[in-house]
Amino acid sequence: MPDGKPQASLTLEVADLDAALKAAKAGGVTLAFDVMEFPPCLMFAVKDPDGNQIGLHQRKAKPDGVDKI
Repeated sequence: MPDGKPQASLTLEVADLDAALKAAKAGGVTLAFDVMEFPPCLMFAVKDPDGNQIGLHQRKAKPDGVDKI
């Protein structure tokens, strides 16, 4: 708790990351970070009014013949 407030982080999977980002921006939600690419997914995060981070991610499609990314 660097600033004296409890902090938490949660990440949720969404079916359409672009639509989720558009809805967050339209709702005036504060972005913690914009879309970033990771090996298994794309992800961005928002901050709730208490400063907690909520991540939203969408898994990438698996290439043919691959069980895991």
